[in-house]
Amino acid sequence: MAPVVSKRKSMQATTTRLVSRIWGEFYSNYSPEDSLQAIGAANEKVEVEDEGENGEEEVEEEGENEDVTEDTVAKPAEVQKPHTPKKIRASSGKREIRWDGESLGKTSAGEPLYRQALVGGETVAVGGAVTLEVDDSDELPAIYFVEDMFESTDHCKMLHGRFLQRGSKTVLGNASNERELFLTNECTTVQLKDIKGIVDFEIRSRPWGHQYRKENIAADKLDRARALERKAKDLPTEYYCKSLYSPERGGFFSLPLSDIGRGSGFCNSCKIREHKEERSAIKLNVSKTGFFSNGIEYSAEDFVYVNPDSIDGLKEDSRTVFKSGRNISSMFLVSPLASGVSG
Repeated sequence: MAPVVSKRKSMQATTTRLVSRIWGEFYSNYSPEDSLQAIGAANEKVEVEDEGENGEEEVEEEGENEDVTEDTVAKPAEVQKPHTPKKIRASSGKREIRWDGESLGKTSAGEPLYRQALVGGETVAVGGAVTLEVDDSDELPAIYFVEDMFESTDHCKMLHGRFLQRGSKTVLGNASNERELFLTNECTTVQLKDIKGIVDFEIRSRPWGHQYRKENIAADKLDRARALERKAKDLPTEYYCKSLYSPERGGFFSLPLSDIGRGSGFCNSCKIREHKEERSAIKLNVSKTGFFSNGIEYSAEDFVYVNPDSIDGLKEDSRTVFKSGRNISSMFLVSPLASGVSG
């Protein structure tokens, strides 16, 4: 019997613009020997789904919720490095700075809190965003979310904010939206006079579920059209934030809306940092037969893994390597403790 041939037209392979941008960047950086014609011919065989029909929101959510690995990111070396806090450059300019409104309360140190301030005629408000100059001249100004504003005991007008990371600096890389910022747990306190400028910014929240799909797609279309129109008129970029980015936890998370932008003098990021510092401090236990490190208790006669680079005289061939170098360590027995930790 002859094989049965289906009369249906075979469906073209499809992909999203997110995946298309990631692989486009990958080939342009790592496969220069491939001609543009060859890449173009390959792209003709793959139908890229239209953002207008499927929604930019859906594409972005796919990028934010998928497990992004080193094999799928165009520039993993840049985005996988531990983030270092920005060094803010103090401003030497003189601008009129005054509070706009009465004090709304006090910090734990008794410093008066304010909701708004006027800096050089521009309004800075809690829940908004500002730009600050950084020491690295090659970098764009850093953008910070305004958590609260207060007047210090020496009568300096201060701002406490959380760093907003640009999408291109996250694991999304070149597949990110240039207008989307991600809240982080890095925070800082600066004087209002150090503010470089005000940012058009909003915290964006929308209903979740299949019943809101068409509504969200329509909203995305209007938002993209507005952004293109503003760009054509050379107007300032309107930024938005929908997610918290945490490289330590390895992903994107829902915004803690109840804990941000309250202007109460409480910062959840400060609490997280203090907790980390407390956990990372190495201290002996009560009986002095063990120690605590990162919240874990180690006792005498426990076995621990030690980074071989920190051990003098350890031979190269004594190291154990598993799975492409992910686990490189040596095991040691914790001996009784004296003035320090030995093994």
